[in-house]
Amino acid sequence: MKTFIYSVHDDKTGFNAPFMDANDDSAIRGFTFAFKSNTGLMSFAPSDFRLYRIGSFDTQTGVLVPDCPPVVVSDLATLIRKDVENEK
Repeated sequence: MKTFIYSVHDDKTGFNAPFMDANDDSAIRGFTFAFKSNTGLMSFAPSDFRLYRIGSFDTQTGVLVPDCPPVVVSDLATLIRKDVENEK
């Protein structure tokens, strides 16, 4: 089974520790949840944060394949804008 590897990039500090998820939509859901439940930096400066897919991992073969360059999956500014539009 192929899983994907993601990392949140902070404009001020760089990439955070990577995590694995099933697909981009699931990773975006987790990224959104982290923002909505966070009272720290992500809430204070959402425009500084973007979610990147940095590679994939095949659980059958053990092969790790990087995405070069990393792929922007979403950013908090876009997610906030969509959330506000959905509330209307």
